[in-house]
Amino acid sequence: VLGSAVADTLGRVAWSAVIDRAEGRLRADLLDAVMEQPLEALTEQAVGELLDRIDDDTHELGTLLRMSAWRVIRLTLAIVPLLIVAGLTFWATWLLFPVIGYAVYRAVRPHLARLAELKVIEEAAWTEHAAAMEEGIAARNDVRTSLGQPYLLRRCAELASTIHDKMADVVAVEAVIIRRSGLLLNGLL
Repeated sequence: VLGSAVADTLGRVAWSAVIDRAEGRLRADLLDAVMEQPLEALTEQAVGELLDRIDDDTHELGTLLRMSAWRVIRLTLAIVPLLIVAGLTFWATWLLFPVIGYAVYRAVRPHLARLAELKVIEEAAWTEHAAAMEEGIAARNDVRTSLGQPYLLRRCAELASTIHDKMADVVAVEAVIIRRSGLLLNGLL
């Protein structure tokens, strides 16, 4: 157990270092690509949208790879020894684990495409909200003098409401995936 914890920690640190370098390189490449755009093309984009794309999207991608990809790597490395130990402990494991693993895969696979689609829609709602907020901050003097603050607050509240609706859609699909996989895996236990 101690050796496993040490190996997991060392592997996670090494993996995080690789992802951090890749995330920094991606952020620099995106910033270079934005700076190379003609000024006319940039006027069509909201300030917040560009900042969100450069900073938040790269951070989200890095976090996803740091956490989820590491879990997949760790599972891949651990599954063979675990299967051997479990199979030697209880003979039916040789049959049950692969069958239930395939059943879980078949049960959640139809929902994964929908989840990915909903996550993109949710991210677009977050970007739109960030753009409105950044535009409001960038134009704060104009908003204050033209009495546009109530409009800006209402707009940001509407966009926040949209984010909550989109997030509820994502959580509903995630709940279906968790219920299906959880029932099968707990049934195996």
